[in-house]
Amino acid sequence: MTFLKIIYVLALGALVGMLIGFGVAAFYEAPQQPAFPERLARPPVVSPDKGVDPYQDPEYLQAQKEYEAQNTAYEEVKNIYQRNVFFIVSACGVVVVAAGLLLRRELEVIRAGLLLGGTGALIYGVGQYFGDMTNKMRFAVIAVAVLVLIYLGYRKLTERKPRPTETKP
Repeated sequence: MTFLKIIYVLALGALVGMLIGFGVAAFYEAPQQPAFPERLARPPVVSPDKGVDPYQDPEYLQAQKEYEAQNTAYEEVKNIYQRNVFFIVSACGVVVVAAGLLLRRELEVIRAGLLLGGTGALIYGVGQYFGDMTNKMRFAVIAVAVLVLIYLGYRKLTERKPRPTETKP
């Protein structure tokens, strides 16, 4: 493969991966983290002669409680979002890898670019949700990806010799 073809494969792979990632971001909006309250950003000010712990101020404690509740709700929604992005991006990655393997052999450079881009999308998808997956789920996802790639690679990338036909005497 010439240097120009290698650059083309890398560029196509990067762009396909970005297309999938940015496509999901464009059409499936991520939840917004709640803004940190200004009341909590600065330490409470209390005159020294009162002898009261400023962090026990009822207004301060209420603002802290409200922010923690908002942040907990955000984390729950974010985990669901990341799980969904994992499934969407991983499915797109598998489709792109399969397309790369199913194209005609004459389109070698495009095939390689699609394989690279689909693999990049798979890595991005797994990265979105990897921290929240159980070890068994991680194993299952990686095992399925490996098995699909081995199967498609065997079916499409191996050179098979035609079986000799039996001749009648």
